[in-house]
Amino acid sequence: PAARKKKGSPRKSKAALIEEEAWTLLKTSMGYYCNNPVGTIAANDPSSPSTLNYDQVFIRDFIPSGIAFLLKGEYDIVRNFILHTLQLQVNYSLI
Repeated sequence: PAARKKKGSPRKSKAALIEEEAWTLLKTSMGYYCNNPVGTIAANDPSSPSTLNYDQVFIRDFIPSGIAFLLKGEYDIVRNFILHTLQLQVNYSLI
């Protein structure tokens, strides 16, 4: 007789829980401009007495986040990031 497959556990696997937590943290790190998501903040250390640059979005820090958003099908934040970054470059070159 054919082997029967075991039914999946109703509890989430450890990997699924880690992925869910990672997405939650990534979503909470989103930075906004004019109520639109435009990137993710550089770092977040709630225990730090100074905020340093934790409220700023940097190109180098958004690349891995942007790839993750694209893989998840969340294109708006990547589009907004590219548009605002290009707009800032144009404005800076006019100065």
